[in-house]
Amino acid sequence: MNEAAIGLAGVLLGAFIALAKDIWSEWLARKQRARYLAMHAVCILDEYANRCTRVAMDDGQRNEDGNLETTMDLPSPPRYPLDVDWNSIDHELMYRLPSYPSRAEAANRIVESAYVNAFPPDYEVVYEARHYQYAKLGLDAIVLAQEIRQTYGIPDDEFADWNPIEYLENVKARVEQIRRTRMESINELLTLTEDANSHAES
Repeated sequence: MNEAAIGLAGVLLGAFIALAKDIWSEWLARKQRARYLAMHAVCILDEYANRCTRVAMDDGQRNEDGNLETTMDLPSPPRYPLDVDWNSIDHELMYRLPSYPSRAEAANRIVESAYVNAFPPDYEVVYEARHYQYAKLGLDAIVLAQEIRQTYGIPDDEFADWNPIEYLENVKARVEQIRRTRMESINELLTLTEDANSHAES
C-alpha cells in the first residue's frame, strides 16, 4: 500500500513539475512577445509624434500669389507589425494601441473638412485645425510611448535640448485660447443683437 502511494505521489509530482515547466515556458514566451510588441510600438509612436510635432510647428509659406501653403504633409496613421500578439500585453494598452490609428484618421478628416470654411490668403481655420489636432495627437503618442516604456522596462527617449511635450502643450493651449476668445466675441455679438431687437420691439 505504501509503495502504491509513493508511486502515485511520484507520478503526480512528475505531472506537476511538467505542468509547472510548461506554464513557466509559456509565461516567458508571452513576456518576450509582449516586449517585442512594446519595442515596435514605442518606435512607431516616437516617429509618429515627431511627424505630429512638425505639423504643429508648420505655419506655412507664402507662394507667388501671397497665399499660405503648408510645408508639412499630414502624417499617415501609425501602422503596427502584423506578426504581433496583442493578447500578450497589458489589457488597457491592448485597447489603446490599436485604437490610436483610428483617432489619427479622424484628425486627418477634421483637418481636411476645415478647408470648406477656410479662405485665402491665410487659411486660418486650416492651420488652427492642423495645429490643434496634431498637438493633441503628438502629446497622446508621447504619453502612450512613455507608459509602454515604464511597463516593459524600455529606456526613456531623450529629447536633447528641447521638450516637445512643453511645445505641443503650448500649441494646444494657444489654440484653445483663440477658440475661447472667438466664442466670447460671438456670444457678446449675440447678446448685443438680442438687446437691439428687444429695444426695437418695445
